[in-house]
Amino acid sequence: MKSLKHPLSTLVATSTMVAVLRTLKRFTFLRVVLLAVPLLFVLGTSTLPQEDSDARPAVANPKIEDFAWLAGEWRGEGFGGTCEEIWSHPLAGTMVGTFRLVQNAEVVFYEIMVIGPDDEGFALKVKHFSREFVSWEDKEGAVRFAYQSVKKDDARFSGLTLARDNDKLEIKVRMGGRDGATRWEPIQLQRYRPTKSNK
Repeated sequence: MKSLKHPLSTLVATSTMVAVLRTLKRFTFLRVVLLAVPLLFVLGTSTLPQEDSDARPAVANPKIEDFAWLAGEWRGEGFGGTCEEIWSHPLAGTMVGTFRLVQNAEVVFYEIMVIGPDDEGFALKVKHFSREFVSWEDKEGAVRFAYQSVKKDDARFSGLTLARDNDKLEIKVRMGGRDGATRWEPIQLQRYRPTKSNK
């Protein structure tokens, strides 16, 4: 699968911007600026910010079982709405995940994700889809977050971190704006267990 390397090329960013603006056409201009524009410039090659770095040893050759703690259904807040992320258990050397963002009872976009080995090493890859399930990336494209390190309840990829604390999961994504400045966007999730009241 062909991966989009960061920073994204002008051509890819332009075509993706069109898809995002079409997806968010029902939302206000402010929401488009605050949500859609940063999503276009997710950076996957920058190092983690200084406050997030430490001397933890990296697993040189990770196994998919090292990420098993991520499996399950998670829900919470992020990107100005309700986020849902679901990860499968390890199977055949990979884990598969889905994500959706909901605002005002409507889906804004979806993601399909895979953690596992690829031609370039080991990574978490993402494909985005509009609410009509139209891909933002081209047919063979995907956003690739290169593996950096993993330990119990903590995984780091270039531009993306996942950290679990019991039934809480914090995801941070490095985002960039048109001015070139970057920031870390937090997504705060909790393990979701359906009950009669929330089914």
